[in-house]
Amino acid sequence: IRRRDHVLARMTERGFITNEQVASAFTVTFDEFSFEKTRNLAPYFVEYIRQQLEEKYGTYAVYHGGLKVYTTLNIGAQRSAEAALIEEAIKGIDWIVPVTSRNAYNLPSAGARSAVLLRK
Repeated sequence: IRRRDHVLARMTERGFITNEQVASAFTVTFDEFSFEKTRNLAPYFVEYIRQQLEEKYGTYAVYHGGLKVYTTLNIGAQRSAEAALIEEAIKGIDWIVPVTSRNAYNLPSAGARSAVLLRK
């Protein structure tokens, strides 16, 4: 909540939002559990979509344009794919390839969070 308050204050200082919008934002309850639960869901897919949107509409429109974005991401399928990858990895890992910002975007979404588990 302190972070939210700080961000709102800075946004007001820079003219991104009005005092009325800040007052409205303070009335919204913040459910940290829900935020944490969805924050890391398919991060590489989400980043790819963000890049595509920026390329097509520009950075300002992506962050300030109020875009509504609909994707093909199927949350249930994403979770199943990650679970299957983890289950297979538990059976036997031969080596691990760390994921960096340079190679992350070439990886499939399933399980591509911090490392790719490979088997022979």
